[in-house]
Amino acid sequence: MSRQRREKCRAGSRGGRHSGVVFDEAPTVYADESSNSGENLLDPYQPVFAVAAVRLSAVDAQAMVQSVLDAVPPRQGEPKYGSLAKSWQGQAALMSVLPTLGEDVASAFVAHKRFMIISKMIDCLVVELAWADGYDMYADGSAVGLANLMHLAGPVLGDESAYESMLATFVNAIRPNQPTVLDDLFDAVEAYRRTTRDGLDTHVGLLLAARWHAQDLVNLIDARKIRDVLDPAVPCLIELCRHVGAAIGEFHLVHDSSKTINRHLPLLLSLDQVPAVTPGLPAQALPVVDITFADSSTTPQLIIADWVAGAVRQVGQARATGTDEDSFVAQLVPLAERWTIGGVWPNKDLITMPRRI
Repeated sequence: MSRQRREKCRAGSRGGRHSGVVFDEAPTVYADESSNSGENLLDPYQPVFAVAAVRLSAVDAQAMVQSVLDAVPPRQGEPKYGSLAKSWQGQAALMSVLPTLGEDVASAFVAHKRFMIISKMIDCLVVELAWADGYDMYADGSAVGLANLMHLAGPVLGDESAYESMLATFVNAIRPNQPTVLDDLFDAVEAYRRTTRDGLDTHVGLLLAARWHAQDLVNLIDARKIRDVLDPAVPCLIELCRHVGAAIGEFHLVHDSSKTINRHLPLLLSLDQVPAVTPGLPAQALPVVDITFADSSTTPQLIIADWVAGAVRQVGQARATGTDEDSFVAQLVPLAERWTIGGVWPNKDLITMPRRI
C-alpha cells in the first residue's frame, strides 16, 4: 500500500510537531465528542458520531451551565447532554440556552457510521487498487461517488442481509484482536456479489480484486504500524479544525479527555509533513497552536461543546434511523443545521456529480 494512501486510510500516528509561530493572542477553542464507539462502527445504539467546537469565555460558559443546573432537579449532577435530553426539564433547560449559540461560536462535524464503513472499504481497498494501476480516485471524486452508490444501491440491487454481513465482516476483519480473518471478509464479499443485479456486481468485483491491498492493510495493523483505522474521531476533528481555522486563524485547542486523540497527537501536529493524498493538493498543517486536554467537570466550555455535539448527533441519529418525529428533535433541527459544517454522510447527488477530495 502506498504511503500516501495509508495516510488517507488510517488515523495513524507520526512523529513531529506543528512548527508555526505561536501568537499570544491566539483564541482558545474547546472540543468534545458525542457517541464515539471507537472502531465499532456497528454499534446499533450509536449509529452517528459528532464532534463539536465552541469558542466561549469561562465566565459566559459557566453562566450557561449554571442556568441549566438551576432549571433541573438537584440530583442531576454533571449536566451531560445524554442525561439532560432524557427528561422534559433537561430538554427545556437546554433549549433555554442552546439557541443563543451562533455559528460564530459553535460548529460541528458529523459521521454516519454505517456509511463510513463502505467509505472505508472503498478508501482502503478500491482506491488502493486503482492507485496501483495509475488512477487517482480522489482526484475526480470517483471514490466518493462509488461509496455513495454502494451505500444507497447496495441493499436494493443486492440482498440486504448479505450486504449488511459484508459490512460487519469488514469491520471485524480490520479491528485488532478479532477472530474474523480476511478469508471471512472475501467470502462475505463474494456471497453478496452473487446476489447483485443491474451491473452492481462489477463494482463489487473491485473489492474482490483488492485482496492483496487488504492483506497489506491487515499486516500493518497487526504490526501496530497503524491504529484506529475505522475510528471517526481523528478525521472528523481534522475537518472541524480546518473549518474553525478558516474563520479565526490559528487557535489553541482544548479537547475533552480522549485516548484516541492523545494517541494521534504527533499526526495532528504534523499534517503538513504528511504526503498529499492527491498529487497537486499539498498537505496543510492543522491551524492549531497546540492541543491540550481537560476535564469537563472543571471546564465549562467543554460542557457546552458536549451539548452542541449531543444535539447534532441526536438530530443526525434521528435522520439516519428514520425516527425524526420527536418534538424535541424538531426543536433541535434548526440549531443542528446552523452548527453543522460538514460530515461523512450519504448524498445521492455525489453519485453523478462527485466531489474532488
